[in-house]
Amino acid sequence: MKNSIQVIHTGSKGNCCVIWDSQENGLLIDLGVSFPKVNKSIEYKISHICGAVVSHVHKDHAEYIPVFASNSVEVYSNANVREKYPECRLLGRKNTIGAFTVFPMSVPHDVPCEAFLVKTSDDVRILYITDTSGMKWLCKRVNYLIIECNYDADTIIDRKYNENYMTGSKYFNHSSLETCLDYIENMDKSELKGVILWHSSSTNLNKARAKEAAMRAAGIDNVVLAKSNLIMDMIDDNF
Repeated sequence: MKNSIQVIHTGSKGNCCVIWDSQENGLLIDLGVSFPKVNKSIEYKISHICGAVVSHVHKDHAEYIPVFASNSVEVYSNANVREKYPECRLLGRKNTIGAFTVFPMSVPHDVPCEAFLVKTSDDVRILYITDTSGMKWLCKRVNYLIIECNYDADTIIDRKYNENYMTGSKYFNHSSLETCLDYIENMDKSELKGVILWHSSSTNLNKARAKEAAMRAAGIDNVVLAKSNLIMDMIDDNF
């Protein structure tokens, strides 16, 4: 699992992924999946986890904070999450979490929410954007992008949309395919090597169409839809 992004799970039933560096240090992003499932998925290498960052308070992203904290995982998030889960440490503007540097960026949602720019010990830069109606920050030199692509307007029209039953969050508080593509088209793609489409609705998104459109917008073939246990290897000329 070295030099990789590992998806544990994504969607309204729970979100969690792991960033691994070349020394097999790991950083968890979001804790909406149970500790036993995560621990099994990472082959019981919980001692390799430097810490975790949580984007926002909704239970499909934050529910298992207390369990991870009780298992010696340092968890960081914003003040809104910390109010509900006092086990959290408060994020600063720049955070050193073991082998990783994390920069949070506030994004619009129906509760306070953060996107994260993560830099590994190998200077690989991963941008994680979830649960937002639109990301306003443009980051330089992103190597890998994990971006919410929740629904598309045509499919919403064709089918009655399903609200997020875990959080009660309406679809318009999430990123549409159109919003996702607009961000990809306008971001710095000079060093972009891979894109993971995140938190996709099971009913409100044409996934094949979304993948093809994202590949065109990114100008690369390495675009995938997130699913449980997916691993995207991170390749760098310095490895």
